[in-house]
Amino acid sequence: MVVVAQTSCLVCKMCHLELRPHQILCKHSFMSTHQPQRQSAVPVICYKPQQTTSAPAVASEERAAASDSECIDEGNVSYDHAMSTGQVTDRGQVMARGEVDDAGRRRRRYKCEVCDKQFGRPAELVRHKRVHTGEKPFRCDMCGQAFSMSHRLKAHKRIHASEKPFSCEVRGQAFSQSPNLSIHKRIHTGEKPFRRRMHKCEVCDKQFGRPAELVRHKRIHTGEKPFKCDVCGQAFNMSHRLKAHKRIHTGEKPFRCDVCGQAFSMSHRLKTHKRIHTGEKPFSCEVCGRMFSQSQNLNIHKRIHTGEKPFRRRMYKCEVCDKQFGRPAELVRHKRIHTGEKPFTCDVCGQAFSLSHRLKAHKLIHTGEKPFRCDVCGQAFIRSCDLIIHKRIHTGEKLFTCDVCGQAFHRSSNFSRHKHIHAGEKPFRCFVCSLAFRRSSDLNIHKRIHTGEEPFRCDVCGQAFNRSCNLNIHKRIHTREKPFRCDMCDQAFSSSSYLNTHKRIHTGEKPFNCDVCGLAFNRSTYLNVHKRIHTGEKPFRCDVCGQAFKQSSALNKHKRIHTACEKPFKCDMCGRAFNRSDGLNKHKRRKHDAHC
Repeated sequence: MVVVAQTSCLVCKMCHLELRPHQILCKHSFMSTHQPQRQSAVPVICYKPQQTTSAPAVASEERAAASDSECIDEGNVSYDHAMSTGQVTDRGQVMARGEVDDAGRRRRRYKCEVCDKQFGRPAELVRHKRVHTGEKPFRCDMCGQAFSMSHRLKAHKRIHASEKPFSCEVRGQAFSQSPNLSIHKRIHTGEKPFRRRMHKCEVCDKQFGRPAELVRHKRIHTGEKPFKCDVCGQAFNMSHRLKAHKRIHTGEKPFRCDVCGQAFSMSHRLKTHKRIHTGEKPFSCEVCGRMFSQSQNLNIHKRIHTGEKPFRRRMYKCEVCDKQFGRPAELVRHKRIHTGEKPFTCDVCGQAFSLSHRLKAHKLIHTGEKPFRCDVCGQAFIRSCDLIIHKRIHTGEKLFTCDVCGQAFHRSSNFSRHKHIHAGEKPFRCFVCSLAFRRSSDLNIHKRIHTGEEPFRCDVCGQAFNRSCNLNIHKRIHTREKPFRCDMCDQAFSSSSYLNTHKRIHTGEKPFNCDVCGLAFNRSTYLNVHKRIHTGEKPFRCDVCGQAFKQSSALNKHKRIHTACEKPFKCDMCGRAFNRSDGLNKHKRRKHDAHC
């Protein structure tokens, strides 16, 4: 039985001497004894296994031929040069220029048939080929987005999980990808590694580190938009913008808030939205210190200090009112004011809106959803802007101050309405009776008098009202709730207006003056009734006999004459009934000697 042991055997091709290790053979091949026989100064080396047998091995002609076939005759270089430049491998093989050893240190072995790029490993070539084929085998199971490499999918999944494992040790800011953390750190270190960019734009001289960035930049100058939507035909200069746009047609919103469940079509919108819940305001004004949750809001705010008005020259002009806008979409939305177009309709109640975000907010009324909750008092709101304004009640912040009387307001809308008081301006006029109002909402409520519309109905007694606040006050009759209490006499009232009117009894205040005779009243209703003395107006007319009255209460008393049987005021002593309260009081004084 022959036992073969694999050991290193190096054979000189000139004298067939077997030597080990390879350094000895290399020196032997360069000896002067071989120089006359060699045409070159390169050692010819063969590496082959040596067989160790229990019996003497016989070297046959076939074995010698096989040994010669395994030998490698290489280029024209000296041994010392070969050793110094690393062209001699650890097996004694001398490599030609451009060759590499078994580890693949010099030349890549796997070549791309498309672009001739070479790679050292097959896996690298497989990944590279996806650039040409567009293959993206790694798909996100949450939003369906596909990637050409697995590590990119892994980084993408952190968006859904809100995972940010890479944290800045200076400010504590967290990131989902390590390259973003590295870029962020340059803020603290002041490092600017990309000052010398290699790829320069011929138009504006801006420089870029990668050719792809320059190609994308050039589309700004050329106006090229190679990425077109196959649904509406809108074109974009970048592929990711087309991808985000397509979500408008599909309705896809893969980025969901884990606090309130609201979904978004873009990740940066989710990031901005989350600041509502966290209260984070990372953008600060260096002049007044005011904080903002979005950078664009800070930029707009800064114009207060600088006086900058960057939107003087707008490109898109309205043909009706000559108002100008910076973007076509803004002009389209503006035109709906003139046309009255309301393309966004609620599928529950049919109410139409001119803007999509108003429809979105309206739908929350039907669902009862109030995703924005105050962390101080727990009150919830449909819109985030309402929550922001509400929080000013707790902080006492009043951003809008009147420069005439100094009164401050939480809301800009309240401030705008207040200004009309000083100006005496009433821009909203009723086209039926020409009565003017300071607020459009007051005009809308007033119009219900003419139309008879009473959309707010009590679910207990069925009584209807033209204002929601009147319904709320009315409901307190059934609940007997009187939350407004006088701090002087402890009398309670169902509405704040009743309390304010009552307090004038204690203070003696009469703020409503007649401009004819100067008589003052503590209620506006009393003044309105009084004015009819001067005007002779009697707006309340009996539909039976036609008699007219200055007050509705007088008409109600009069109507009981015609009904005869209606006598709501009953004497608690003898049971006699009267159609008027003053008749009951007179009866008690005469018959029962009562003081009333």
